[in-house]
Amino acid sequence: MNRSKRLAGQSVIVTGGTRGIGLEVALALASAGANVVVTGRNEPDLANVRQRADSTTDTGHIHGVLADVRLAEDCARVASVAVDRFGSVAALINNAGVAMRLVSEDFETSPTPFWDVGADAWRNIIDTNVSGVFYMSRFAIPLMLKRGKGRLVNVSSSPRMMRLPGWSPYGASKAAVESMTVTWAQELSGTGVTVNAVRPGGKVDTGLFPNGGRGALANAGFLAPSVLNSLLVWLLSESSDGITGRRFNANLWDAGQREDDAARAAMLPYPEEPYLF
Repeated sequence: MNRSKRLAGQSVIVTGGTRGIGLEVALALASAGANVVVTGRNEPDLANVRQRADSTTDTGHIHGVLADVRLAEDCARVASVAVDRFGSVAALINNAGVAMRLVSEDFETSPTPFWDVGADAWRNIIDTNVSGVFYMSRFAIPLMLKRGKGRLVNVSSSPRMMRLPGWSPYGASKAAVESMTVTWAQELSGTGVTVNAVRPGGKVDTGLFPNGGRGALANAGFLAPSVLNSLLVWLLSESSDGITGRRFNANLWDAGQREDDAARAAMLPYPEEPYLF
């Protein structure tokens, strides 16, 4: 198989695809032949994606849509644009997310107890990380069911982050994503549509952290924003047929192994240690 065209013809939506992980994933999918619709909340970021795509990919295409996943009507429009431009929706990667910088810039050194978290910050995190995943999936899944096949991938976080003192808005949002993932996988069993969760496996060099997003070094404790690329290309390919309701830790992906072996090593066991409850 020509690896550069393994996703040829697939129409993929990547939410939050203008920065960080989402941008790197969108470019990787397009390089593998996919036609990618990315969402973003400001036009300059979308223009940057188009520029990056023109200079780095020569197989698939990237189309940017100004949209806010917190709004159901925007999510409906994104799905409609994907169909109008590329004919269908084969996969959705729910990547858009916000984190604790909305609560405090020094959340890592001075965590905010839940009773001091502002209502607007709580609402923004939950609306983006939870409701946004629901809204976008609600409009994309019927299109996949119509095709008889599809991939839904939710970007999550580690159990430690879900229980870290001072991180309750973010932790609660990602625990909800994990719950939705395993529940939806059961509801979609036998339809040809799979649902899985992926985690970077550590802090990623993005703007979610005050000192991230500026090329932070690995020895500062950051993973590269491209950490999910190989795993997600594999998950959207035919190689992952039938795998659903699973969690994957991208940092466990070993590029030196055969892809199927690398994916198996990155797949987390059930029940997972330490137990959430």
